[in-house]
Amino acid sequence: MTLVLAAALVAAGLTACGGGTAGPGATPGPTAAPGVTATAEPPATGDVLTVRRTGGIAGVDQRLTLQSDGAWTYSDARAGGTQRGTLTPAQLAQLRTLVGQPGFAAEGRLSPAAGCADAFAYEVALGDLAVQFSDCPASSSHPTASSILALLTDATPL
Repeated sequence: MTLVLAAALVAAGLTACGGGTAGPGATPGPTAAPGVTATAEPPATGDVLTVRRTGGIAGVDQRLTLQSDGAWTYSDARAGGTQRGTLTPAQLAQLRTLVGQPGFAAEGRLSPAAGCADAFAYEVALGDLAVQFSDCPASSSHPTASSILALLTDATPL
């Protein structure tokens, strides 16, 4: 099980935009996320943030891609369809703070733990930095990536 949530952000140059939910602009159809490489380098300005969640009992494969202006695209390979929206200025500011924390780069140096039955697997990636973890009880701690995931789960269909 592998979950990769993809979203694009500009760590230092994010601009605020309104709206935070899918609405009339939501459109059906799948989208693809680019591949991601894990490194311990801090994210560069202008990089796209991506998140992928896979696994679970239902075998989901969900992706979120976030652009530097806060615009996001969510896709669900299992259910089909794509939705689009934009983070609020407050959500974008909070996300910028989280991806800029040293803990995010440190979590990228941790080796992914082995998965467990029926758990979700996650990948939160920004530029060349990727943090992989699962929601298994014995999984190592990834507080910054988990906070990013919680913020985006509240703000998007993820």
